[in-house]
Amino acid sequence: AGRIRNPVLGVSVLNSSRSDERDQVTFGLVTSFTDLITLPARTRLAEGSFAALQQAVGAEVLTVAAQTEKVYYDYVGAQQVAALRAQIAKAGALSAALATRYREAGNLTPRELALERAAASQTRLAALEAEAAAYAARTTLAQMLSLSVAEHWTVPAQLPLPVAQEDELEALLALAKDARLDLASARVQAGVRAEQLGVVNWTRWLGELDIGFELEREKEGGRLTGPSLAWEVPIFNQHQDALLRADTELQMALNDVRRITTDVDNSVRLAYARVDNARARIAEYRDGMMPQRSETVASAQQEVNYMLIG
Repeated sequence: AGRIRNPVLGVSVLNSSRSDERDQVTFGLVTSFTDLITLPARTRLAEGSFAALQQAVGAEVLTVAAQTEKVYYDYVGAQQVAALRAQIAKAGALSAALATRYREAGNLTPRELALERAAASQTRLAALEAEAAAYAARTTLAQMLSLSVAEHWTVPAQLPLPVAQEDELEALLALAKDARLDLASARVQAGVRAEQLGVVNWTRWLGELDIGFELEREKEGGRLTGPSLAWEVPIFNQHQDALLRADTELQMALNDVRRITTDVDNSVRLAYARVDNARARIAEYRDGMMPQRSETVASAQQEVNYMLIG
């Protein structure tokens, strides 16, 4: 963009029909004056496009990093779920073995024994499914990192608990609008399209303007030299198509900015809601269901010891 077109060298040789006259030779060197006039504008447009492209590439890099981190957490979580399901399957097998002993002692009906064994099989199936899901998650992470699943590499055994306090939603929205590279790229691209529209608007009346130098050798042996000028007079065509195209590209760029801005706002709000919901579920597990289940198991153990239940 910081260059102009190469000059054009023209040569013409006209042979005279008379033997006593010399051939007429003309040399011409022409370059585009339009390129020279629009050079600063074209340079600015190219720099803006390059900056937008850099930000777009940066956005892709961050996207890959975010996807890799997500896959990492998926694998750690799947591995943790698989370990949990394995423990549940072990407990189910012990429960079925104990039910068999109860049946042998005559304290359990065949139907109740069958139910215990079916429950044990169900927990074993759930453990196998969780194991397969963990291996699939490991494969996905390996592909993201260009590693082999067969290689010996590990991740932590469990996920960390959430941070003590999340950032405020409004702060996250402001951060996303300022830091999202895809949004920044769209804004720069819109600015480039706006400037391009202005350049097209005034250069379409200029047309192609070429300046040059000509040297002509006369038949009599003399020489004629001087400048030359060629101008595309915009009478029949004022390049309205280029103006319409530039205006359309500007409107598309502005629509992209609005679309990405809305997508950023919606995605941040959705992610914040998911995190807030996950935090509430963790609190309910930790403070509600798990203590109640522990109390239930302890009470059931006492009733079993007193032979109140089977």
